[in-house]
Amino acid sequence: MNGIRKAWNKQQAKFRELLLSFQRPQEALELFMTQHAMVHSAAVAQQGLPSFEDEVLDGMGQEQIRRIPSSEENSMAWLLWHMARIEDVTMNVLVAGESQIFSRDAWRERLGVVAQDTGNATDESVIVELSQAVAIL
Repeated sequence: MNGIRKAWNKQQAKFRELLLSFQRPQEALELFMTQHAMVHSAAVAQQGLPSFEDEVLDGMGQEQIRRIPSSEENSMAWLLWHMARIEDVTMNVLVAGESQIFSRDAWRERLGVVAQDTGNATDESVIVELSQAVAIL
């Protein structure tokens, strides 16, 4: 994973440079999409790139993904759900001006969750309930 992290940091520096220059927006977009793929499951991103998500979850069973460690507030299941919800809202609603994917194709039902928000300011009981209920696809 250290090699992946070094490649990520190098890409991130290049991305900052591209954003600040305003000269090569297409190159900046392509680099953004590469890094975006690296934080999602390799099976979903389908880019043939290493995946930080896969690395973190490697060897974890359902029980471990759903468990909330005593020193933490959230489970891995809740964190992944929350990140997906934030991305859905920001990219689809705020950037693209489209409806949320979560609101289409019965995703709430497919994931088995009651919550429709992004999980910001969620109380402990909701986090526990979602952690146990969410379908891990």
